[in-house]
Amino acid sequence: GLLLPMKLPECRAYISECAAAGVAGIALGLGHGLPYQECPDALRTAAEELAVPLLMVPDETPFIAITKWVFATIAAQERKDLQTAMEINRRLTAVATSSAPLPALLSAWSESSGTPCVVCDGRGRLMAATPGTDVEVVERACRTPFHSPTVSGGWSMVGDFEVHTVGAQVPLAYVVLGADMDMTSRSSSTVLVSLIALDIERRNLSDQPERRRRGQVLAQLLRPGIKRERAQHLADSVGMT
Repeated sequence: GLLLPMKLPECRAYISECAAAGVAGIALGLGHGLPYQECPDALRTAAEELAVPLLMVPDETPFIAITKWVFATIAAQERKDLQTAMEINRRLTAVATSSAPLPALLSAWSESSGTPCVVCDGRGRLMAATPGTDVEVVERACRTPFHSPTVSGGWSMVGDFEVHTVGAQVPLAYVVLGADMDMTSRSSSTVLVSLIALDIERRNLSDQPERRRRGQVLAQLLRPGIKRERAQHLADSVGMT
C-alpha cells in the first residue's frame, strides 16, 4: 500500500479488495525513509467506511517484527489445528474397531466436528447419519449423489455437499459431508471417509459367500423340470416363500 495514490476512490478500491480477501487488518509503516510520517486521511476514511482495522506501525518498531509476529501466530494456530486433527483421527481410529463401527464413527465425528455426515447405500437408502442431523439435511444428502454424474469418479462437490463414493466398480455406498468445514474438520474428514469405506468394504466382503450361495440357489430354482418339493426346500434354505 505504500505506493498507493492517497486519494479516496483509490483507497476505497484498495481496502474493498482487502476486505473481500478476508484480511484481519491493514498495517501502515510510518517514519524515517518511508513515504508517510502520519496516516493519510483518505486511507483512514476508507478503512472506517469499510470497517477494516487500520494499524499504524511507528518508526521505532521494525516492520519486519510485525511480519514475523503475524507468521508466528498463523504457524501456531496451524500447529494447534493439526494437533487437534491428529487427536480426532486417533479417536476415530479407536472406535473403528468396535462391534458397530459405522454408528460409532459418526458419533465420534459429531463430538469433534459440527459438520454433518450422512452415509447412504448405492440406491440412496440411509445407512447412518451423525446424531442430531436435521431430517431435511439427511433426506437431501441421500438424494445428492444421484444429481451429479461426476460422483462415480470418487468424490465430487454437489451443491453444499461433498460426496465420496465407496466401491471401485459398483457404488456400494456414498459418504456425504457438509462442504462448509473448518481446517481441523477438513484435515480429519479424509480419515473419516477412509474408515467408513473400510467398514463398508469389509461388510461387503463378509456378505459375499452368502450372496454366492443365494445366487446358486436361485440358479437351481430356475432350472427346467425342478420338482416342487425340491424347489420348496431350496427356497426355505434362503428364507424365500
